[in-house]
Amino acid sequence: MLDEAFWILLCDGIFALVQWMLILRFIYGIFLPENSRIIGVRHNNVATDPIIKAFGFITHDLIIHRVKPLYVAFYFLIIRFYALPTFIGYEVEGLADLSLEAFVIMIMDSFG
Repeated sequence: MLDEAFWILLCDGIFALVQWMLILRFIYGIFLPENSRIIGVRHNNVATDPIIKAFGFITHDLIIHRVKPLYVAFYFLIIRFYALPTFIGYEVEGLADLSLEAFVIMIMDSFG
């Protein structure tokens, strides 16, 4: 049987990946057209479109289409910060305690 920490990292890692993909889509959506032919942009759009549509019942019609990825990413942050620690049973005191963000901070500290 796999260790409990592995499942925590796996669950949080999946939600973190989706959250940062949505944030990335919002950022490049500011500068690029929605139907851009850049390969990474096109793949990210294909990957995040079903997620944005799945959260369509939460997102309001008044929200601009290009802001919806950021709105959905905020829900993923709420899930990562409040719901996952409650259901899986680990402690999070700040954003730096989330697994992906803690890993990035550790890497950045090793360079500096």
